[in-house]
Order: sequence, then C-alpha cells, then structure tokens
Amino acid sequence: MSLSKIGIALLVIVMIFNTVVILRSLDLITLPGEISNVEMARAGTSAMISYLRNYADDLRVADSNAVKESIGLMQYKIETAKSEDELAQIVINESKLVQETIIRETERKRNQVILNIISTDPNIQNVKDRETIVVWGDSENGIQIRDGSNVLSKETVTAITGSDDLPKIFSDVAVVVEEGVPKVLNYRRVYDRLSSLESEVALLQKMIIDRETFAGLRPMTGEGVEIKIYDAEGGYQEHEIVHDVDIRDIINELNSAGAVGASVGGQRIVSNSPIRCVGAVVLVNYVPISVDPVVIHAIGDPVKLSSSLEIIKNTLELIKGIRIEVTVSDQIILPAYTKSIS
Repeated sequence: MSLSKIGIALLVIVMIFNTVVILRSLDLITLPGEISNVEMARAGTSAMISYLRNYADDLRVADSNAVKESIGLMQYKIETAKSEDELAQIVINESKLVQETIIRETERKRNQVILNIISTDPNIQNVKDRETIVVWGDSENGIQIRDGSNVLSKETVTAITGSDDLPKIFSDVAVVVEEGVPKVLNYRRVYDRLSSLESEVALLQKMIIDRETFAGLRPMTGEGVEIKIYDAEGGYQEHEIVHDVDIRDIINELNSAGAVGASVGGQRIVSNSPIRCVGAVVLVNYVPISVDPVVIHAIGDPVKLSSSLEIIKNTLELIKGIRIEVTVSDQIILPAYTKSIS
C-alpha cells in the first residue's frame, strides 16, 4: 500500500473518531457497554420503589390490590420512560399517587377493623338514638376511646385498645351508631367536600369581585390612557369650551374601542352615570369636576383607545379649537363609584 493511501486511511479513521466523540459529547449516541443517562436514572428509581414497598409494609397494606396496582403502574411508566425529564416527572407524580393510595388503604383497613369489633358488641343493638364513638391513637397513651354514653362493653373496649391490627398512632375515627347500626363517618369525604365547597365559595367571591370591579363598584387598576381636554385657548364663548356632549362622545368612543372602565374628573363612570353641564359647571355623577382640562382616565388596550380618539380629537380642534392630549400609561387607577346604583 502506498504512503498516500495509508495517509488517506488514517485521515478517515481520525474523522470517524472525532465524529464519534462529538456525537457522544452531545449524548446522541452511547458506546457499546456504556449505560445511558436515562438508564442510570432509571436504575436510581429502585430506591424509591423500595421505600414505597417498605412504607406499605409498615402500615400493613402491602397485600392490598390497590397498593400493588399503584406501585405496578409506577414501575411500568418508569420502564417505558424515554428521557430523564419524563422519568423525573413520573417519579414525582406517581410516587405521590402511590403514597395517597397507601394512606387511603390504611385508613380503609383501620376503619374496617374498628367497625368489625364494634359491630360484635351486643349493646349496639339496643342503641336507638344517634350516638357517636370516637377512636384514636397517640404516642403517649396508645389507642383511646371516647364513648360518652358508655355504649361499648368493657370487652369491646379491650378488644379495640389491644388490637394488633390497628396502628398505635392514628387520627380520630368517628363511628356513628343509629338504630342499632354502626357506621364510620368518613372524615376524608367530609373534608374533600368541605374543600370543594371552599373552592366554590372562593371562585364565587372572585366572580363577585370581578363583576363589582367591572361594574365600577370597586377600584380598578390596569394599563390604559389619560386624556386631558382643554378649552380653546383664550376662549370663553359657549362653542369654545368643553361641554357635556363632548365628554360623552369621548366616553362612547372609548367604550366602542374596548375600554373596561373609565373615570371623568375622578368620578367613576358606571352604566347610569349622568354627565351634565349647568352653566359653566360640569357635573359627573352630580358632582362638580375640574375643567380646563377635563381629565379622563380609561383602562384597556392603550393602542386601540388612543386610535379611537383620532377623529374626534381632530374634529374638536378644527371646529371648536378644543385641544385633546392623550397619554399612554401602564398603570391607570380608577376609583370606585361611591353612590348607590338604582
């Protein structure tokens, strides 16, 4: 083989080697016998699976079908994950679901043990009125029972407090006995329903606040425009000063351009706000406002609001000499309407 051919072969080998190094550095390929980052991360999840199994074991629910299925589903998703990010999300989300399943099964088993023991008490059949028995466990005193009407016999109390099937520490379990039938009051369902109602109330409160804000009954803040309307320079005749009709026309233009709120002279404009002139005095909501300039604030898209005033701005200046200045602002503050809306 000639030296030139040897040189070309070496060059090709070097190029292939460099290509492999670059691809490996970008994690686009793995070398034979090398474990990818995803596989390394996947192997690391075994510790989490072991922890969840031990957790279920400690709470004596490892044999629960629900727990087995939950852990099995987590393992399946881990095995089929395609990337480290996907794997991380699976571990975070699924481990939470598995723990919730373990807790739920623990509560179900605990409640069933207590209910089974109480159901065998002969005194239960004699209970006609509604009675509540509460069972709980704490670290200092072990399993405790609160039975205000002494419904349970001593034997039943001993069976509950000495049960090996109950954990030594757990929160209140309320058993309601009515017409001789004991039932566990499901605190979780009550809590979930209460949480749901609280969320609904919070949503309704937000809706009320939003509606009151857009109706003008609450202050409003947002981006928009400040408009100053000046009388004609040196003008004093009726057609040279700003009138109520001019202000109403500007408010109408702003509303058409999508303004969500407006004020004139510090008075919030609502659906029935009157804007009237009494001589040289301008009244808004029956309150005199400052003039020359009349100041209007509006919240909405600043570009649309500004553009909507171009025609009326030029018309008033051309015909009456009235000057309008429009300033864009990222924080317009509108006061609340202080009178009652009839």
